[in-house]
Amino acid sequence: MSEDIKKDLSEIELKVYAVLFEGKQNEYSDEIHSLNAILSKKIIPKRKIPTFQELYNSREENQKIIEMRKKTMNKKLIFSLVAAILIAGITFAIKNFSSSSVEQPTMQAKITFLTGEVKIKDASGQEKPKVGLGTMLDPNDTVITGNRSSVEVEFSDKNKIRLKSNSEFSLKKLSLAADSSEQEVFLQRGMLVAEIKKQKQTDNFKVTTPTVIAGVRGTKFQVEVNPQKGATETTKVTVSEGSVGITKRTKEGLPETPEPVQILEASEVAIEKGFGGEISKLKVSEEKINQEFAATNDVESEKDLAVALGRSEIEKITLEDKTVLRGVILEMDENFFVIQTLNGIIKVDKEKVVSSELEPIK
Repeated sequence: MSEDIKKDLSEIELKVYAVLFEGKQNEYSDEIHSLNAILSKKIIPKRKIPTFQELYNSREENQKIIEMRKKTMNKKLIFSLVAAILIAGITFAIKNFSSSSVEQPTMQAKITFLTGEVKIKDASGQEKPKVGLGTMLDPNDTVITGNRSSVEVEFSDKNKIRLKSNSEFSLKKLSLAADSSEQEVFLQRGMLVAEIKKQKQTDNFKVTTPTVIAGVRGTKFQVEVNPQKGATETTKVTVSEGSVGITKRTKEGLPETPEPVQILEASEVAIEKGFGGEISKLKVSEEKINQEFAATNDVESEKDLAVALGRSEIEKITLEDKTVLRGVILEMDENFFVIQTLNGIIKVDKEKVVSSELEPIK
């Protein structure tokens, strides 16, 4: 840079120039070298991001134009033009570096329990091999259970659904962002139970059927679908805890109305009369609710439970309040363990355990 241009630069601009092009050190060196290092990374495969020096030198290609305008342009503008090129390069590099180096959160769904005949088909209809505990589900996978079969699917945020015998559902949406999540399950036929943890306002969990959308936030509920032609009750939603908003579903899969047509609270049931018919709500007893949910348990004996989880023994746990738990321990840490019982999965504080023993299955 000629001295006549340098004289128009501020003290800060001179120091920046000295670091970039003269190899000198000053209080701006660390920041400039860090940005230069980012620009030097190959952020995009097969595309090299130029360094500061290369960006500056690239102006030589347009030197004739610069010379022609040099007499009429403010000399300081030439340096500002180079600075603008550098800033554009820095912005581009930082944006791509950040998006490629920061790992985005992902929502996953995996099988945590199954018994009997369970099949999984991908979006193309191809059946997946070796379905078992720990099998991961992909968006648009379809899960099918046979006679006397059931499967439990757990999501990354600990939400879970359990599918009863002779049922079929598809995983339509599975996304997780820094401040929100979205999960949508389509129940084509049969029955499922969903246990949804308390969520943020930005979280969205839905169970859809051919004619109904059930939107929830922090609840335990059951959905049953009978797609048979002429069925008097096509979709039935039963709520055990929390609340569920029921909306009619269009053929395109969208809500028919902006607001739910029914809001269900604990111990309430919504029944759709016929395919796409009116949805009515009624109150039922807690005993009736318990009977409804017990009907989804296709594991009828401790032997079924042990065989389903690949065990030959049942754990008998006695707690300090004299409660006795019988089942299979799924996982544990220093303070807690999780046991699968015939009535569901229970998390137990180790300090409350009085005794524990293994019993062969009968």
